[in-house]
Amino acid sequence: MYEYIISILALAIGYIIKERTKEELKSGQKYFKIIEIISLIVIIGLLSVNFNIILFIIGIITGIIFKEEYFYLGISITNILDGGLRFLHAIFIFVYGLAYTGMNHNKKIIYSAGLFLITLLLLIFKQDISMISAGALTSITAMKIYKF
Repeated sequence: MYEYIISILALAIGYIIKERTKEELKSGQKYFKIIEIISLIVIIGLLSVNFNIILFIIGIITGIIFKEEYFYLGISITNILDGGLRFLHAIFIFVYGLAYTGMNHNKKIIYSAGLFLITLLLLIFKQDISMISAGALTSITAMKIYKF
């Protein structure tokens, strides 16, 4: 459960930093994109510990259709990783969230936080569907790299 708290705190802390450093945001856009891409690649790598090709392909297709990375990051929190990897996973979502808030409007940040919190309901099912998340994040990351 601490993973959700660490991960969602990034949006709040990122928003505070964004509001206090508005003049530096434009010059940092390139670096925010690089941080986003690197964080997503590491998250995908962490999720690939329990690789399942079918769920991964379903995730790629889902990610092309529904491009909301914070929804998939929320799904990825429900994974079944060991303690150390869970913490590392949460930290990289935190880092991603800091860069994400620097590049998006406040309404988008609130929407993303809502999508992230909706995934708490998945904890009821106790199924590891993190490979769907990994596949979706792979397609979203590929699109970000292509746009970069």
